[in-house]
This record gives sequence, C-alpha cells and structure tokens, in this order.
Amino acid sequence: MRKNQKTRDEVTALARKISADESGKPDSLPPSELLQTTLELLYAGQIELGWYFFDAAWPANIPGKEENKKEFCKWLAFSPYWKELEGYYAEHDIK
Repeated sequence: MRKNQKTRDEVTALARKISADESGKPDSLPPSELLQTTLELLYAGQIELGWYFFDAAWPANIPGKEENKKEFCKWLAFSPYWKELEGYYAEHDIK
C-alpha cells in the first residue's frame, strides 16, 4: 500500500470523465474503471479519496450506488490489505 499517490484534482478529472462517458447509456453495470480506480486508491492508502472518487464517478443513470458500495466493502474483507483498511471502516462506521 501507499504507492502511486494521486491528487484530488487528478481523481476529480477522471471521475468526471467516467461519469460523462456513461451518462448517455441506459441502465447498466458500473464501469470497470470506476471499481478498479477505487480499489487502487484504497490500496494506495488514499481511503477518503478512494470513496470520494467512487461517489463522484458513479454515473447518475446507473441505480444502486449505495448497494454496490456496501457489496464492494464486503468484498474488501477478503483483501490481503483488509487489516489496514478495517480500522478506517470501523472508525467511520462503514459496514
């Protein structure tokens, strides 16, 4: 963890691009780039920035953002980095 640190400006620009690219499409799955980038930020130790990105990049036309976020968090419990992430989730009451 803690490599490839991104700035908030970089993350915001990428989030806008992903959200705009998906905005004209009918209901679909979340873009893989959204999930991959979120994971990369979390694994780089940029946890708050990772969740900011997840929220900012989620296309408005795709329902289920909060449900998908919860499932993503459940999946993270199987990550080799879970011990480092777990404290943050407990502190912020994320389940």
